[in-house]
Amino acid sequence: MTQQAVIEANDARQVLMRELRECDERLAGLEHASGSGGKPRRLRKEIRQRDLEIESLSGYIENRRNRWDEMEALVAARSARIAELEEELRQRVEREERAERFARQESQRASELRTQLEKLSSGQDERAAGTRPGSATTQPKDKS
Repeated sequence: MTQQAVIEANDARQVLMRELRECDERLAGLEHASGSGGKPRRLRKEIRQRDLEIESLSGYIENRRNRWDEMEALVAARSARIAELEEELRQRVEREERAERFARQESQRASELRTQLEKLSSGQDERAAGTRPGSATTQPKDKS
Protein backbone atom coordinates (compact mmCIF):
# COMPACT_ATOMS: atom_id res chain seq x y z
CA MET A 1 0.00 0.00 0.00
CA THR A 2 1.53 3.33 -0.98
CA GLN A 3 1.39 6.36 1.21
CA GLN A 4 -1.12 7.98 -1.14
CA ALA A 5 -3.38 4.94 -0.83
CA VAL A 6 -3.14 5.13 2.97
CA ILE A 7 -4.11 8.81 2.89
CA GLU A 8 -7.05 8.07 0.61
CA ALA A 9 -8.14 5.16 2.84
CA ASN A 10 -7.99 7.41 5.91
CA ASP A 11 -10.06 10.08 4.14
CA ALA A 12 -12.65 7.48 3.16
CA ARG A 13 -12.70 6.16 6.72
CA GLN A 14 -13.34 9.65 8.08
CA VAL A 15 -16.25 10.10 5.67
CA LEU A 16 -17.67 6.74 6.75
CA MET A 17 -17.20 7.62 10.42
CA ARG A 18 -19.12 10.86 9.88
CA GLU A 19 -21.93 8.94 8.20
CA LEU A 20 -21.85 6.37 11.03
CA ARG A 21 -22.20 9.10 13.63
CA GLU A 22 -25.16 10.53 11.73
CA CYS A 23 -26.72 7.06 11.54
CA ASP A 24 -26.03 6.54 15.25
CA GLU A 25 -27.80 9.77 16.06
CA ARG A 26 -30.78 8.81 13.93
CA LEU A 27 -30.79 5.32 15.44
CA ALA A 28 -30.63 6.73 18.95
CA GLY A 29 -33.58 8.93 18.08
CA LEU A 30 -35.50 5.94 16.72
CA GLU A 31 -34.58 3.82 19.76
CA HIS A 32 -35.75 6.48 22.04
CA ALA A 33 -39.00 6.81 20.14
CA SER A 34 -39.53 3.02 19.96
CA GLY A 35 -38.40 2.25 23.48
CA SER A 36 -36.23 -0.74 22.32
CA GLY A 37 -33.50 -2.35 24.45
CA GLY A 38 -29.72 -1.79 24.28
CA LYS A 39 -29.02 -4.09 21.30
CA PRO A 40 -28.28 -1.25 18.84
CA ARG A 41 -25.98 0.33 21.41
CA ARG A 42 -23.98 -2.89 21.69
CA LEU A 43 -23.71 -3.02 17.92
CA ARG A 44 -22.53 0.59 17.83
CA LYS A 45 -19.96 -0.17 20.54
CA GLU A 46 -18.71 -3.21 18.58
CA ILE A 47 -18.53 -1.13 15.40
CA ARG A 48 -16.46 1.49 17.22
CA GLN A 49 -14.13 -1.20 18.56
CA ARG A 50 -13.67 -2.59 15.06
CA ASP A 51 -13.02 0.90 13.78
CA LEU A 52 -10.34 1.42 16.44
CA GLU A 53 -8.77 -1.89 15.44
CA ILE A 54 -8.81 -0.86 11.79
CA GLU A 55 -7.25 2.49 12.67
CA SER A 56 -4.60 0.78 14.77
CA LEU A 57 -3.80 -1.73 12.02
CA SER A 58 -3.67 1.06 9.42
CA GLY A 59 -1.13 2.89 11.56
CA TYR A 60 0.87 -0.30 11.99
CA ILE A 61 0.84 -0.94 8.24
CA GLU A 62 1.93 2.63 7.54
CA ASN A 63 4.77 2.36 10.06
CA ARG A 64 5.91 -0.96 8.59
CA ARG A 65 5.84 0.57 5.10
CA ASN A 66 7.95 3.51 6.29
CA ARG A 67 10.40 1.09 7.88
CA TRP A 68 10.48 -0.92 4.64
CA ASP A 69 11.26 2.24 2.66
CA GLU A 70 14.05 3.12 5.11
CA MET A 71 15.53 -0.36 4.78
CA GLU A 72 15.36 -0.20 0.97
CA ALA A 73 17.18 3.15 1.05
CA LEU A 74 19.80 1.68 3.39
CA VAL A 75 20.29 -1.34 1.12
CA ALA A 76 20.66 0.94 -1.90
CA ALA A 77 23.24 3.08 -0.09
CA ARG A 78 25.18 0.05 1.07
CA SER A 79 25.06 -1.50 -2.39
CA ALA A 80 26.50 1.69 -3.84
CA ARG A 81 29.26 1.66 -1.18
CA ILE A 82 30.03 -1.99 -1.96
CA ALA A 83 30.33 -1.13 -5.65
CA GLU A 84 32.71 1.73 -4.78
CA LEU A 85 34.84 -0.55 -2.62
CA GLU A 86 34.93 -3.23 -5.31
CA GLU A 87 36.12 -0.64 -7.83
CA GLU A 88 38.76 0.61 -5.40
CA LEU A 89 39.92 -2.96 -4.80
CA ARG A 90 40.09 -3.62 -8.56
CA GLN A 91 42.21 -0.49 -9.01
CA ARG A 92 44.52 -1.48 -6.15
CA VAL A 93 44.99 -4.96 -7.62
CA GLU A 94 45.83 -3.44 -11.00
CA ARG A 95 48.38 -1.08 -9.40
CA GLU A 96 49.91 -3.95 -7.45
CA GLU A 97 50.17 -6.10 -10.57
CA ARG A 98 51.83 -3.22 -12.45
CA ALA A 99 54.24 -2.71 -9.56
CA GLU A 100 55.07 -6.43 -9.47
CA ARG A 101 55.67 -6.47 -13.26
CA PHE A 102 57.90 -3.44 -12.94
CA ALA A 103 59.78 -5.05 -10.03
CA ARG A 104 60.34 -8.23 -12.08
CA GLN A 105 61.56 -6.20 -15.03
CA GLU A 106 63.92 -4.21 -12.84
CA SER A 107 65.15 -7.38 -11.14
CA GLN A 108 65.81 -8.96 -14.52
CA ARG A 109 67.57 -5.80 -15.70
CA ALA A 110 69.68 -5.75 -12.52
CA SER A 111 70.58 -9.39 -13.10
CA GLU A 112 71.60 -8.65 -16.69
CA LEU A 113 73.68 -5.67 -15.58
CA ARG A 114 75.32 -7.83 -12.89
CA THR A 115 76.18 -10.42 -15.53
CA GLN A 116 77.63 -7.74 -17.80
CA LEU A 117 79.60 -6.31 -14.89
CA GLU A 118 80.98 -9.74 -14.05
CA LYS A 119 82.03 -10.24 -17.67
CA LEU A 120 83.68 -6.84 -17.75
CA SER A 121 85.29 -7.47 -14.41
CA SER A 122 86.66 -10.87 -15.45
CA GLY A 123 87.93 -9.35 -18.71
CA GLN A 124 89.79 -6.68 -16.77
CA ASP A 125 91.20 -9.34 -14.45
CA GLU A 126 92.53 -11.25 -17.44
CA ARG A 127 94.01 -8.11 -18.91
CA ALA A 128 95.49 -7.18 -15.58
CA ALA A 129 96.97 -10.67 -15.25
CA GLY A 130 98.52 -10.36 -18.71
CA THR A 131 100.26 -7.06 -17.91
CA ARG A 132 101.92 -8.19 -14.69
CA PRO A 133 105.66 -8.15 -14.64
CA GLY A 134 107.17 -11.55 -15.11
CA SER A 135 104.36 -12.93 -17.12
CA ALA A 136 105.18 -14.45 -20.48
CA THR A 137 102.74 -12.41 -22.41
CA THR A 138 103.87 -9.02 -21.15
CA GLN A 139 107.65 -9.35 -21.37
CA PRO A 140 109.12 -7.33 -24.15
CA LYS A 141 111.02 -9.24 -26.75
CA ASP A 142 114.67 -8.43 -27.11
CA LYS A 143 115.68 -7.16 -30.51
CA SER A 144 119.31 -7.66 -30.23
